[in-house]
Amino acid sequence: MINEKRTVIVRDVELHWAKLNKAVDSFGDMKWEVQCRVHDKDIADKLKKDMFLNIKSDEDDNGDKYWRFNVQRKLYKAGQDALPEHEREKNGPPEVLNGNREPITASIGNGSKGNLKLFQAPYDYKGKKGVSTVLTAVQVTELKVYEQNSGVDFDVVDDNIPENAATADF
Repeated sequence: MINEKRTVIVRDVELHWAKLNKAVDSFGDMKWEVQCRVHDKDIADKLKKDMFLNIKSDEDDNGDKYWRFNVQRKLYKAGQDALPEHEREKNGPPEVLNGNREPITASIGNGSKGNLKLFQAPYDYKGKKGVSTVLTAVQVTELKVYEQNSGVDFDVVDDNIPENAATADF
């Protein structure tokens, strides 16, 4: 457990499901977030022990094991849930930088690689102690630009369309 606030850097993670260009509604909270993955159990264990991250193991489509954790930054500052939305104070988005520490605006695709800057602080809430973690910045060291593709599409077929196709029953 930590006793004081701190900023930490987590290096060499694989980035997935990055939502960093604008805050998104996730389970009723507006936030920026990214899933991070490592492929080495020793690194995952060290992140869990030293950084107090909630690490879970998983497998990809090829059956290869990896360890994942999510980090986020809420749109609204803490302790304002009872206020009307228009009165809440907002957090700024996390910085998204390239390897030269210059801002980037490209959408980050799955499999990109990078480093994270996280703010951590101890908490004691109703007798439950822990470490809160807030995403401050992402440095993308290897960018795979996100390209939207549903993965489902029509096959090419002959264009012999019956005249009554628009009104045919299915």
